[in-house]
Amino acid sequence: MRTVTFDGDETLWDFQGAMQRALTVAAGLFGPPVTPEWLRRVRDDVAARPEFADAPMEDIRRAAFEECARLTGAGDGFAGRVHAEYMRARHAGVTLYPHTLPCLRELRSRGHRLALITNGNSRPDLIGVADFLACTVVADDLQPRGACRALVADAGSAGRQGERIFREEAAVVLQRHRIVEHDLL
Repeated sequence: MRTVTFDGDETLWDFQGAMQRALTVAAGLFGPPVTPEWLRRVRDDVAARPEFADAPMEDIRRAAFEECARLTGAGDGFAGRVHAEYMRARHAGVTLYPHTLPCLRELRSRGHRLALITNGNSRPDLIGVADFLACTVVADDLQPRGACRALVADAGSAGRQGERIFREEAAVVLQRHRIVEHDLL
């Protein structure tokens, strides 16, 4: 095996915990009665709109905070401030699982090339794993753009079949960029 691919969120690091803590920060900026759960529901409602079908998640989150600001009567510019604080807290709050660095070190020491296949929620350079990676493949960079987000969603809802489909699509990109020749895990 020449290349080992990983998904970062919930495999190498705790993204859900970071997102929940960032939503708590954002809810605190709005104040009661806004809760992290309500912010998540508004984000889901915004994401379901047709105009956001192919939008990056960060744009959806920004629009959701604008919607929250409108619904709560917050002033101009408030949503931008909340979005900035949310993103800061989300990126700063991602923590590696205890096994991550030892695992990456061992795989690299055995001569494996490591690649991250991700939806782009987290930045490996901010988390401290970028130096281990031969490349990072972001779902939104694959073509067709919207189909890749669906593949990532399928991986979560369809189990192994969705994971296999997304991995095969990513493998094509890795091979095209000569990151791998044959074997992928």
